[in-house]
Amino acid sequence: MPKPILGFKRSEGTKWLSNFWSCRIAYGGIIYQSVEAAFQAQKHLCTERKMKIAAMGPYDAMIEGRTGEPREGWDSEAVGMMAILLRQKFNRHNSNESIELLGKLLATGDCRIAETNDWGDLYWGENSKGEGHNILGRLLMILREERRLEALPRLASTKAPHHNAS
Repeated sequence: MPKPILGFKRSEGTKWLSNFWSCRIAYGGIIYQSVEAAFQAQKHLCTERKMKIAAMGPYDAMIEGRTGEPREGWDSEAVGMMAILLRQKFNRHNSNESIELLGKLLATGDCRIAETNDWGDLYWGENSKGEGHNILGRLLMILREERRLEALPRLASTKAPHHNAS
């Protein structure tokens, strides 16, 4: 069984899985510097506020996005929005960076991905005992499987070498 990825750490070479990883995310006509910034901005309706968050690094975007009340309906849309933004981060039709990140995601094989953290986020992640919902890790594993399945039609259309039966 493959070794699981438990947390997104630079020291373990898995920081690129983090929503704080610097990558261009375009959503709603605005370019963000990370999935985190794009996600936090979508909590709000005000375009001016979204533009402000777009100019921020991920940590500042997180702080800004958490100030004030999120827009009505956000709680029921948050997971779907995260999935949309992650699909863009790992999109084989996007940038060279996205293609490289997709390659890394696919290279994780079948290993379990968990956003293990010590700051108590048991919704998007889990603690060191494996307690929590690990929504982010689960979305990444689902996305990895979706991207694998997208490759199947290309593989199926590849002709097998001709073998003479003797």
